[in-house]
Amino acid sequence: LVRSSTLLSTPGPWPRSQDLPRKMFKVARPKDLVLAISHGWPYQAHPDPLALKSTVVNSLIEQAVEKHKPQGETVAFFDYCSVSQRPFQEGQSERTEAETRAFGRALLAMPYVYLQADATIHIELDWKTVPHDDKIVVVDAKDLDGAFLLQLGPHVQNLSHHLQRVRLFDFIHEVDGMPVSDNLSVKDVQEICRSANASGKPLPVVIRRCPSGNQNKIPTGERGW
Repeated sequence: LVRSSTLLSTPGPWPRSQDLPRKMFKVARPKDLVLAISHGWPYQAHPDPLALKSTVVNSLIEQAVEKHKPQGETVAFFDYCSVSQRPFQEGQSERTEAETRAFGRALLAMPYVYLQADATIHIELDWKTVPHDDKIVVVDAKDLDGAFLLQLGPHVQNLSHHLQRVRLFDFIHEVDGMPVSDNLSVKDVQEICRSANASGKPLPVVIRRCPSGNQNKIPTGERGW
């Protein structure tokens, strides 16, 4: 659980759990006020990339403290800051094996966190688009050389860091004029690009920028949880 003072004093967008100093966490004691924050993620990689949610959460935490007047500290469960996360910016490290195991245990424990917390804060905000979301860029097949591509439903997404012209979370939109979504798999894209690179011929690849990952515009109340 994260100390509420940590959330109140940390500017947004809030960092990942593993990037916060350990002193900012606490095991709750009987006199502490435990808050669980329930919210939807508007994007794949970060639940609050524009730091809009953090302002609301902090205001509601202050209201909860005023109402309950805890004798001890106030601690909160906010999944992004409480549980280890994958990178949301280029250059950030992946979860370690230990963090991945801890993440799995946290998923199992999460229902009990919400059931046993002293109060649950539900957050639902209007959708806001991050800058450069859905921007279209044309690169060459050779720019995908060495890329780690993910099959995300019908889409193909880049999860590699430090490529010169292709960024983390970019989606492969078209390859040589052929739409990728619902038409080409990761293997298809890789084979087409590999063949073009071997021939030495240029092959245009259309990239759709998604700085914070895939969008999720489904209203929080309609997501089935």
